[in-house]
Amino acid sequence: MKKYSNNPKRFKKSKKHIFVIPTVFIVLCIVIYFSLEHITPSQNSPISIRQQSSPQAAIVDQLSIFLPNETFTQEAITILENAGFAVDYYKGEDVTVEFYRELPQKGYSFIIMRAHSGIEYMGNKTTGNVDIFTSERYNENEASGKYFWEAIDNRLVRVFFTEGGLDYFGISPKFVESSMVGRFENATIIMMGCDGLRPGYTTLAEAFIKKGAKVYVGWTGPVTSTHTDAATIHLLQAFLLEKQTIKNAIITTMNNVGPDPAFRSELLYYS
Repeated sequence: MKKYSNNPKRFKKSKKHIFVIPTVFIVLCIVIYFSLEHITPSQNSPISIRQQSSPQAAIVDQLSIFLPNETFTQEAITILENAGFAVDYYKGEDVTVEFYRELPQKGYSFIIMRAHSGIEYMGNKTTGNVDIFTSERYNENEASGKYFWEAIDNRLVRVFFTEGGLDYFGISPKFVESSMVGRFENATIIMMGCDGLRPGYTTLAEAFIKKGAKVYVGWTGPVTSTHTDAATIHLLQAFLLEKQTIKNAIITTMNNVGPDPAFRSELLYYS
């Protein structure tokens, strides 16, 4: 793993929790939204512009339910199309357990994951994992029924933003390795959520690489949604349009956009 490196208002940070079925606890680093404008994303999902010979890319926008940013979506699609990709856009409601399970089979060579993620804890101790949100509401019947073995095996976890609030199913690195069907076949994965490559927490990155991804990009800690959106657009431009290496594209992005202003998190890549 190699590391390369408008100030929004400060705010009071609060811990967000994730529960793993049945006994694991996670502190969720929720991506904070600083923009005052909440723009409703396109209702058509996935947006698909396909050509038979084109490489395929996906934008998995689980955050669109909570922190929509249509400007980001349109800019990312434009960059990907200009780089020769046929693009599918998945809005938040599409991002279920089954969606993640089938994702490797869809043949994408470039995947942008605009999703909540957080560090997993068992009791007061971290397990060393980072888990990703689905938008599928947690349901005890499902957890003890069709998802029983994945829940017991800690492949599926129970996640929520605030204790006592709405909870959802989340996927762990073990889900990526053992429950996802197929392989990513040298795909590039851009993980936009919190802690995707926090030092010492590489199990999620490792799981995607073992599943066939060529390179995985993530943040070293918490990140605000406005910052990860801006940094990702800059990264896409440098990597896909300017044809920089992923190493140099990250250096360029960090030099121009900088670390997250609230948490000082930086982009890393793992390959």
